[in-house]
Amino acid sequence: MDRTKKKISPAKAILATTLGNGLEFFDLVLYAFFATYIAKAYFPASDPLVSIMTSFMIFGMGYLARPIGALVIGHYADKKGRKPAMTLTFLLMGLSTLVIGLTPSYQSIGIAAPIIITLARLVQGFSAGGELGASTTLLVEYAKPHNRGFYGGWQVSSQGAGNLFAAMTLVLLVNVMPAESVQDWGWRIPFLLGIVIAPIGLYIRSKLEETATHTWQATEDKAPKIPLIEVLTTYYKETLSGILLTIGGTIPHMIIMFYLPNYAISILKLDTGYSMLIGAIGGLITLIGGPLAGMWSDNVGRRPLIAGSRLAITLLIYPAFYLLSSYPSVHLMFAIMIVLSTINIIGASPSITILPEIYPRHVRTTGLSLVYSVAVGIFGGFSLSIATYLIKLTGNAAAPAFYVIAGCSLSLFAFIFIKETSKERLN
Repeated sequence: MDRTKKKISPAKAILATTLGNGLEFFDLVLYAFFATYIAKAYFPASDPLVSIMTSFMIFGMGYLARPIGALVIGHYADKKGRKPAMTLTFLLMGLSTLVIGLTPSYQSIGIAAPIIITLARLVQGFSAGGELGASTTLLVEYAKPHNRGFYGGWQVSSQGAGNLFAAMTLVLLVNVMPAESVQDWGWRIPFLLGIVIAPIGLYIRSKLEETATHTWQATEDKAPKIPLIEVLTTYYKETLSGILLTIGGTIPHMIIMFYLPNYAISILKLDTGYSMLIGAIGGLITLIGGPLAGMWSDNVGRRPLIAGSRLAITLLIYPAFYLLSSYPSVHLMFAIMIVLSTINIIGASPSITILPEIYPRHVRTTGLSLVYSVAVGIFGGFSLSIATYLIKLTGNAAAPAFYVIAGCSLSLFAFIFIKETSKERLN
């Protein structure tokens, strides 16, 4: 590492990392909020339900590509550096999002349209799988031992920012444009915005100081040729525990942040504009609460907050869905979103921070990327479809709560192997 280079300030490190991650998540979740418009443009069918379900399936396929991105880009980050890996994911996400915004409709180019959209969505998932590991690792490695949770919380905060702005773009469009114009071309506008902001994010990220170069130079003989092998062998307990822990975070996040707004529209038949505001409220709470919850975990520990959050959601999620299905109203939906998203963020920040803390530096990005992307790819991406299927299977409008309860309960087994890390120095 060049020791003569002036070290970037903590504030700029946080800004540079989270800005790019927030933009990536903005691009990633736009699809979820605009799925109805995308369905009509690229997946037409005689039955509207088939059209929207196909659109949601493609949304889920993007998450299936995450583990591949995690392995490829995580390996690249551990071998070549966090900065170049983050730059690569930024470019891939921006280009794939641009493709979605520019691809002609099914009526214009036929079957080529859904094929292109599917490929673009797979590239988005590939990029997201590598982005989170590289950016979170860099944030945690920038931090001091006493404030790693605070730094890690900004990763979660950036995801909240992406959710907030994605939801608000839809609210803005439906309020300033005729419905026909939004469907014809207006929905493409948010997908094209990223290309304008991307150069700014890339410039800021270029000022980051690499956090791993000196480790490779000092341990070149010990560093594994393939980090994945060491993650799956030497650190198999940490990897399994990390996946279990992340399952309990990703399922509530997907159901609370993305499914509840769709649930309000499709099941409860509430106003579309207000339903999208519900998603924005969840994003705002995540944006503000991420660093605060991380700071709290620096003081009291990661494990108590994670376990407390999981237990609280397990106890409250079914009553929440039961109340909504029995007494549907916008006011009740807003209240439940505020309560559930607040509880969820309390466990989310320490969860994302503890994952890089359990691995040594030379395999840290690979380990974190693998754990997170496997859990999210398998259990998170299809949460919307699973929740809808449970309602159809049981005839119970509160049935999505069962999936959340199962995920949160399963995640508690992670505490068998994962110890408290908040007061320990990084390896």
